[in-house]
Amino acid sequence: MVWPLQVEQNKRFLYNNGPGSFWENRNDRYHCGIDLYAPQGTNVLSIADGTVLDVGVFTDSLRCHYWNKTYYVLIAHDDTLLVKYAEMGTVCVDKNDIVKEGDVLGTVGLVLNAQKITDKDPLYIRKLSSINPSMLHLEVYEKNALIERTLYSGGNWFGCDKPSQLKNPYHVLKPFLI
Repeated sequence: MVWPLQVEQNKRFLYNNGPGSFWENRNDRYHCGIDLYAPQGTNVLSIADGTVLDVGVFTDSLRCHYWNKTYYVLIAHDDTLLVKYAEMGTVCVDKNDIVKEGDVLGTVGLVLNAQKITDKDPLYIRKLSSINPSMLHLEVYEKNALIERTLYSGGNWFGCDKPSQLKNPYHVLKPFLI
C-alpha cells in the first residue's frame, strides 16, 4: 500500500478525537473519517489496486452555505476494504475504472468557503475559518456496506450511535506513522 497523498513526508494525522480525527464529536455531529491536511492541488493517490465504484459531488453550497464544491471517489480495494477519498478539488477517474496502487485519482480540494462562515455556524467551523485548511477526507467501510444517507452529509454523521460498517481509517494508515 502507498500513502494517499503525493506530499513528501506529510504523514501527520490526528487520531485522538482532535480536529479532523475519526469520530470527532462536533457537538451536533460526528466526523466519519480522518482529515489528511495537504496543500490544495496535491495529488490524491490510490492506496492499493482496486475498482472505482462511484464518483460524485461530496460537498457544495446547495447543501451547506459555507461549503465549496468538492468530489469523492469510492474504491473497493480488496474483498474487505472500501475507501472513500473525499473533499477533492478534481477527479480524474470514472466509475468502473480499474486503478493500480499509486495511481492519481485527482487532487485535494478546499471544502470551506471562509468568506461565507458566520457567527451562527458551528464553533469548530468558525475556528477553521481563519486558517481555511485543505485536506483529503478519508473514510473506510466494510466491503459493500455504506452507511445510509439520511443521517450522513459531507463526511459527518448526525446520529448518536456510530454505524457498525464505518471503520476507523487509522488502522489503514497506521503503517505510515513516522
